[in-house]
Amino acid sequence: MVPPDRRGLPSALINSGASIAKIAIAPVLTLVVVTWGWRTAFVVLAVFGFAWAAVWLFVGREGPYTVRAGDGGKRAPLRTILSTPTFVGAVVGTFMMNGLIAVVLTWLPSYFETGLGFTRLEAGSMFGLPSVVGMVAMIVVSGTPTAASPAARARG
Repeated sequence: MVPPDRRGLPSALINSGASIAKIAIAPVLTLVVVTWGWRTAFVVLAVFGFAWAAVWLFVGREGPYTVRAGDGGKRAPLRTILSTPTFVGAVVGTFMMNGLIAVVLTWLPSYFETGLGFTRLEAGSMFGLPSVVGMVAMIVVSGTPTAASPAARARG
């Protein structure tokens, strides 16, 4: 088990999976769109999504720390959960992040193509650049001990 003050880096490595997926899949989807059209890209994503869900249905399991209501786990009222600062902060952060993702998904490829003069295929391939930068920054920053961590206090 990872101590609480060292959980940033493992969490960043797990979260980097989304960036890796965008980096790997964006050029492939661009090729599909250029060759067969955007509707085909939706079908391809749907097929892969259903295939992944089917695999996960048979492979995925509950984690070792799962507590079920019948196992004596204490349940909090929904209004208590929805009013915690952590939940409110997560909702605000998610709203802002989804806004940023919408801008990147909608305007970045168009900017690469129309504004900078790249071909559609090149623009789709460069679509992963923000993910590369974000993933590297997330891993570097999360590996740095915080001021409250024992490692930072030992240094001084």
